[in-house]
Amino acid sequence: RALIAQLERRLVEHDCAEMHLEVRAGNVAAQSLYRAVGFRESGCRKGYYSDTGEDALLMSCTLDRAEIEE
Repeated sequence: RALIAQLERRLVEHDCAEMHLEVRAGNVAAQSLYRAVGFRESGCRKGYYSDTGEDALLMSCTLDRAEIEE
């Protein structure tokens, strides 16, 4: 959580409005963390991981300068 919060602060300093990531569909723990800090599922890359053929879930969040500066 601290790493994500630091990244958000730095992105806001550089006037970024959104943050995006991808995570293995089977990595439920990581997805839970990302949702808890404001990410929402925004897409899917079918069969993305060549080692298993597993899908990659795309997640994104909107960066809110006011929330980060609090």
